[in-house]
Amino acid sequence: MASKFPTVKIVILTMHNKEMFIREAFEAGAHGYILKDGDFEKMIRTVRQVAEGNTSRGIKP
Repeated sequence: MASKFPTVKIVILTMHNKEMFIREAFEAGAHGYILKDGDFEKMIRTVRQVAEGNTSRGIKP
């Protein structure tokens, strides 16, 4: 998706918190990574950071 739509910001919302999944998501072009059971305010902060052009894990693995 990232190669086909380079201007689209991709944020992964998932239940997987293993470093392997996080690394693969960013290698595939994700800009953010959020856990489904994470804090709502942290989720919002991550989406805002990505929208501003930054990358964010939004979690501490």
